[in-house]
Amino acid sequence: MRKRRNTKAQNETYHFKKRCDERLGVQIDRKAIQRRIHAQNFDENFYFLKKQSNRVSLYRYKYQEIWYIIPYDKNRHKVITIFEDKKQDLVEEIKIEKISECPTKNSDNWLKRIFEYFIDLLTIE
Repeated sequence: MRKRRNTKAQNETYHFKKRCDERLGVQIDRKAIQRRIHAQNFDENFYFLKKQSNRVSLYRYKYQEIWYIIPYDKNRHKVITIFEDKKQDLVEEIKIEKISECPTKNSDNWLKRIFEYFIDLLTIE
């Protein structure tokens, strides 16, 4: 009789449980984490870190005063694994770039430079 193969989602769940036992010694409630990610319920102890690929996003999670990174598979709605963050003291923040000038002013300057260039070309000849 053939053995039924595990799906990728089942393997991801098994991998997360195994890594929790190895690295923390305790099981973290993975379903609670998956619900928080789905509901986008973030706070200072759990937040979105960055997008690793089209399918996987990284989240930062604080458990017992230690920061961990949790990759999340959006196609299967599963946490993949957990590992300790090497940058414990650093908190990545989203940097918002401020536009110093209005876009219309920038486009006006751009147009002026083009006209000046053509005027210079005409005067040289």
